[in-house]
Amino acid sequence: MAVRASCFIRLLSAGKWLGQPRQLGSNFVQARPFVSVLGRHDRLRPRSNAMPASGKLLAIPSSSLPAASSQLYSSGEGGKLSDFLTEEIKLEKENRKHKSLPKIKGFKVDMNGPVVRLTKTHKDEEVLVELNVNNTVDADGPFDEEKPQQQEDAAPELKSKPVFEVHVRKGNETLSFMCSFLQSEAPNEAEDFEIEELAIHSGEWTDDHFCVAGAVLDGNLYDHLLNYLDERGIGETFANELVQFSTAYEHSLYIQMLENLKKFAC
Repeated sequence: MAVRASCFIRLLSAGKWLGQPRQLGSNFVQARPFVSVLGRHDRLRPRSNAMPASGKLLAIPSSSLPAASSQLYSSGEGGKLSDFLTEEIKLEKENRKHKSLPKIKGFKVDMNGPVVRLTKTHKDEEVLVELNVNNTVDADGPFDEEKPQQQEDAAPELKSKPVFEVHVRKGNETLSFMCSFLQSEAPNEAEDFEIEELAIHSGEWTDDHFCVAGAVLDGNLYDHLLNYLDERGIGETFANELVQFSTAYEHSLYIQMLENLKKFAC
């Protein structure tokens, strides 16, 4: 089984700047699609009975909870959970690859919970990269469903590869990109990303601005746009550093969540 670090549900507010360690098996579910602040992916917004489209958790009356839940502490499960979490936290800390968060060259990094903002200046431009590490962890390399045991024995490394948005501001004009990481073909392969959406707009983004999918752009234009991003420090080196940072940061949040869960269970 693969040692891991993962999380819960990802929601990024539209239109704003924004006893073993965990394991991965053949039933692992990939991250849900990103909710684009460019406004084109609302149809992909994750929906369930517990998480409505508003992004606010529904309040569940205690009277509607199953009777078994009220027996958590009387049955001693609270103590068992706390004991398990003690060992789980210890193992997760032992398996951390980074004792401190990796650097992303050339960018100032600000974090607020799972939301990360990277900023820099390029000549007369302001460059902002924004991402959310919730629900972004996947195996490094494709999972072969026909050979699950072989995959588990190989213990593929799990990495956080978030969708990220790049906003380049010049005066009142903003050029915005939504980018996502490509699936690695082999473990330890250099990270690469693609442009999923592109838009240029004045002021803050609103739904009446036009944006276009990267897949339908002229090939030469697409290459020029990748070079444009590379000139602003968003290229192959950035992609690798971002994955290292995101993986380490997401793991630290996961450990923090386990510690909070232990306190709650005590």
